[in-house]
Formats: sequence, C-alpha cells, structure tokens
Amino acid sequence: MPPGVPPERFAAIRKALAETFADPEFLAESKRLVLGADTPRRGEEIEATINRIYAMPQTVHDRWRALQAVAR
Repeated sequence: MPPGVPPERFAAIRKALAETFADPEFLAESKRLVLGADTPRRGEEIEATINRIYAMPQTVHDRWRALQAVAR
C-alpha cells in the first residue's frame, strides 16, 4: 500500500489477506487454477520482499525491464 494509508485501513487489509489465505475454498480454487497461493506469505513477509525490491539499484530494475521486453 502507498505511504500515508491510515493505520486502521492498513491493519484491515492485512487481516483480510491473512483470512483469505486461510480460507479453504480460496485455497482449493487457487490450487485448481495453479495460482501458487498454497504457500501464502504473511503481510509482514510481503512487505519485507517489496522493501528489498525497492532498495535494489536502479540498474537492476532497468535490466529486469529489458528482460521482460525481450520475453514478450
């Protein structure tokens, strides 16, 4: 979520995410569609991953975009 989101909204979204990944129907449908949601990440883990990505040097981001363009 972008900076400045009220803490109560942030907490509500994080709670909803955790509940979604605990929902047996969601997990069954995810497995059927091969979405990979059978190995959920907690909100804190997702946030840490995003922070690591944003901390990478711009050259890494540029290279990733170039590779994506070639793959299309």
